[in-house]
Amino acid sequence: MADADPPLSTFAIRIFSSYTYIMNRDIKNCKSDCNKQFGFSLLEVVIALAIISVGVLGMMTLQINGGRLANEVAHTTVANMLLQDMAGRIQANAVEAAKGLNSNYQKEGNKSQATNPNCFSATNACTSADIAINDIAEWQQNVSAALPGSTAVVCMDTNPNTDPTVSASTCTAPSTNPSVISFTIKIRWTEKNDPKKIMTTAMVPAATL
Repeated sequence: MADADPPLSTFAIRIFSSYTYIMNRDIKNCKSDCNKQFGFSLLEVVIALAIISVGVLGMMTLQINGGRLANEVAHTTVANMLLQDMAGRIQANAVEAAKGLNSNYQKEGNKSQATNPNCFSATNACTSADIAINDIAEWQQNVSAALPGSTAVVCMDTNPNTDPTVSASTCTAPSTNPSVISFTIKIRWTEKNDPKKIMTTAMVPAATL
């Protein structure tokens, strides 16, 4: 007599057991693989964030340095304009400039801040000597307003020094008036948030004796 076929319940139990085994095996494998995959994904995120951070810091540094450079260029342009302004004033007042060492451009130009005589608002006309003092006072005020930490002087200097670490007020005047009188105009300033000092100068021929 042939063996009787197993009941359907037995097949169902076998199929369920096989399915459970496969599911358990896949879950175990998934746990291992998924953990590895999750670990790699987290590492990739950290690396990406690090790269982005470095890029952002680099861009910020470039922006800061670019801003400083732009300020320096702007201040240098203004300083050159102020040099030309003072040179024009000296040449326009040739009578006083021709006095050389005895002129008020020499006597007042190396003071920290000349006193403005305000002679243009007085009833009496300005003398050439008054105009020189007025020129120095107005010019120094303009330089102070335009350039941070600035010093501005006008002097006769036998050894003009353009080294920005040297004080702008350092002038070596000749002992007597030379045959060709010229004035040195110096503007020195310190860039904001930057220890670098900058000085620009101009030589102005004033008169020939």
